[in-house]
Order: sequence, then C-alpha cells, then structure tokens
Amino acid sequence: MEDLKKKIEELIRGYERQQRRAAAKEADYQSREEQLSSHGHWSLGYHGARADLYADVIDDLRQCLEEAEEK
Repeated sequence: MEDLKKKIEELIRGYERQQRRAAAKEADYQSREEQLSSHGHWSLGYHGARADLYADVIDDLRQCLEEAEEK
C-alpha cells in the first residue's frame, strides 16, 4: 500500500508541474490575445483546458489518497 501511495504522490507532483507549465503558457497567450492568429487562439484554449484538466486529475488523486488513509 505504501508503494501505491508513493506512486500517487509522484504522479501528483508531475501533474502539478505540467499544470504550472500549461497555466504559464495560457497566461502568455492571454497577454497577447489581441495579436493572436486563429492558431494562437486555439493554443490559448488548448493550454487553458490542459491546466484545468490537470487540476481535476490532481484533485481526484488527492481524494483517493485521503480515502485510502481513512481505511
């Protein structure tokens, strides 16, 4: 069980890193939103959606850890 807990914690750290990177890219695109091409607007939405998805996954993994600790 401890191995699984460590693996989930590693996944959380990795996803947090990816979330920060996606959020930084989204912020970069937002700062230049008026100058973006259609491809730039697509990238803005893509990186925003990725950041949101990583946040959801991280929350789900943390909830799994909490539930496992309660048992």
